[in-house]
Amino acid sequence: MDITVRRKGPGPLAAAFAAFFCLCAACQTALAERLVFTLSTHRLMKLAGRGDVILLTGSVEQDVRTVPRRSGYDIIATISKAGGEISARDAASGTAWVDFADVPAYYCLLSNKPLDQIATSDILTRHKLGLGNLPISLNNVSLATFRASPSNLQAALIDHMKELGKYREQTSAVTFLTPQLFRAEIPFPANSSTGIYNIEVVLLADGNVLAKEAIPIELVPGDFATTIAPFASEHPTLLGAGIFVFVVIALLVAVKLVTGDFLYLVRW
Repeated sequence: MDITVRRKGPGPLAAAFAAFFCLCAACQTALAERLVFTLSTHRLMKLAGRGDVILLTGSVEQDVRTVPRRSGYDIIATISKAGGEISARDAASGTAWVDFADVPAYYCLLSNKPLDQIATSDILTRHKLGLGNLPISLNNVSLATFRASPSNLQAALIDHMKELGKYREQTSAVTFLTPQLFRAEIPFPANSSTGIYNIEVVLLADGNVLAKEAIPIELVPGDFATTIAPFASEHPTLLGAGIFVFVVIALLVAVKLVTGDFLYLVRW
């Protein structure tokens, strides 16, 4: 009698369990470091004619699965506000127009070192980090009319927004207090518009993105008290003189309404 022995492979159920456990192991490795950060406020009052800053503090939480990082950690924080379309005209001809779409109304990048020392251009482009990687598109433009490439047109727009103080990159604005604790001051210039801003912090190590977290912040119009407070602290004498003049004028107006004579108080 001939006997043939055949080794049975894993069934479909066993293969599914094996794939599931491999996925869990990969997820655990990816979650070996967790990024946590907070802001000094989530609702900022806009003061007339004045900028402001908020404090960002964060930490990299490690566990037993964390592997040693040869060059430590890097942080890139971006502050952005959704915008829309912007139309620009060719200064030379005065007639040709170009429409830019998906233009952020505000974009600020903060990092602990220059971007080219943190990650490759492919990584930065994939995660849209840096002014050169903003997803700005062109609509209704004739390149033959402008005699410029799309990248040159986009660079000109970015330069214009930088001159207005609405776009900026600060590659030494994030400070590591310890190998895992970091801080940064987020600037809001005086011409910042009110609305919702998105603050995203990216954790990197050895040129790879490890984690991302985002928190919204609202910039709201300041009331009269918050607007006058900075002036009062800087110029208390002028404020006191102004209040005195206002009281005298109000008193004279009240006397005029009651007696019909501005000099009533003097004669009295």
